[in-house]
Amino acid sequence: MPSLDTRSALQSDSEAPIVRAYATREEIEYITCTKRFLMLAAGRRWGKTDCFLIRSGVRCLNNLGFKYTYTAPSYALAKDQYERAKIHFQPFIAKAPGQPKPEIFFHTGSRIQFRSMDRPKLLRGNGEDELFVDESQDVKETDFNNVLRALVSDKQGTITLAGQFRGRDWRYERFYEPGQRPDNEDYKSWKHSTEDGIAFQSEAGRRELALVREQLPRAVYEQEYLCLPVANQAAVFYPDDLATISHGSPHDRPKPGWTYIAGVDLGWRVDFTAVVMLGVNRFSGEIDVAKAWRQPLNSKHEVNAPFIARELQRFNCRAVVDVTGGATGGKVPQDEYIKHYREFMPDLQPFTWTQETKMRLIKHLGLTIERFGIAVSMEFKDTLLKELYAYEFTHDHKTKGYKYGAPVGQHDDLVTALALALWGVNLAWYRTAGTGVTGII
Repeated sequence: MPSLDTRSALQSDSEAPIVRAYATREEIEYITCTKRFLMLAAGRRWGKTDCFLIRSGVRCLNNLGFKYTYTAPSYALAKDQYERAKIHFQPFIAKAPGQPKPEIFFHTGSRIQFRSMDRPKLLRGNGEDELFVDESQDVKETDFNNVLRALVSDKQGTITLAGQFRGRDWRYERFYEPGQRPDNEDYKSWKHSTEDGIAFQSEAGRRELALVREQLPRAVYEQEYLCLPVANQAAVFYPDDLATISHGSPHDRPKPGWTYIAGVDLGWRVDFTAVVMLGVNRFSGEIDVAKAWRQPLNSKHEVNAPFIARELQRFNCRAVVDVTGGATGGKVPQDEYIKHYREFMPDLQPFTWTQETKMRLIKHLGLTIERFGIAVSMEFKDTLLKELYAYEFTHDHKTKGYKYGAPVGQHDDLVTALALALWGVNLAWYRTAGTGVTGII
């Protein structure tokens, strides 16, 4: 009967059947910890699931009849880890049925089951010796209290909460903080950034992280990769930065030496049509939010178009217009609504939103705010600034990307319009040839 020794699994130079033949000092500290309540807070791709595979293997192969449960927010993620574990544990497996639930049974009589939190009540059952909760930031506190905690009560088993911080949430208060006290006999916690992970110590790994840092807003990178428990875990733009850019004054009329460009986010019944006009000083390069407003809800495009065009014309201002759907949900061809704007603004610059372009524009907006490269008058504190403070991101497990937008029940139309206008500044999409300033941002 094959067995697995902890030291050889972690430190042998020979090829190991579990993940890899070595582990870092930080990983070994978690893998060998004997306390009951563990929180492993680590940035993405640091090596949390490698730690799970090594730790679960050591326990299941060195103990008879050990019961281990791995949980994830979705069935797809749980199934991925099951398939990965089958490969690494192959020499020790007695059987590994995928139905009715993915499980691996070892020659020692131990087993690992892979479950999802799609329907938490289905996890209720016999007591477990150990539970690993992956992506724990997406687990509701009520589901933990009512379902997961009870799984280890019969056997006074061990729980690991793995993932990133979401501010100082229930996991931070109930598990991370107690785990930081050396004299606590039951709790232990760790915090590691992606930059410390094995995969990112090479030149290629460091280059990859540098690219990620460039592509993501600072708040996203600090939460997901540096694993920092920021105060507002979902905020894309830092309140201190927004306070710093809150100065200047709107432009009632065109100013000599300034060039103007506007972003227009189209809406109709649910969302507003929003307009943000930026003024760019051609000599100093400073950028002001000259105007920002919303058209009334339910106002039709054929009414909004001439009104917006007249206002922009006063400033000789070209518009960058969102042509993704006109708030029609993609049910109406673009020409059915964009034609109204082309009639009054024939040189408008069309822009189509995709997940990739949105991330690029929001990242550009975030960098501009961080560098204080824009001024937003306090006269917009109840409109544009309010939306900027509320703008947030969430992790999308289906696409493994990020969603940006306003909290439920709020609007982000002005933020979108601002991002469009700023992108127009970046590419010098000005109305009159020769008046644009390049290389400002």
